[in-house]
Amino acid sequence: MCRRLAREEGTFGGGSTGLNVVAALALARELGPGHHVVPLGRDRGLKCLGGATYS
Repeated sequence: MCRRLAREEGTFGGGSTGLNVVAALALARELGPGHHVVPLGRDRGLKCLGGATYS
């Protein structure tokens, strides 16, 4: 999901952001039309760049 967000939406985030969006999509499907679900991305995906580890 992280790669899809970067490729299709221009939003760069890490694993927690990707999982957050997946959960938001599942909830939106469950709630149905007429409802809004807003996922919040709280990371920048820096740990995913080139396999480097940042502390």
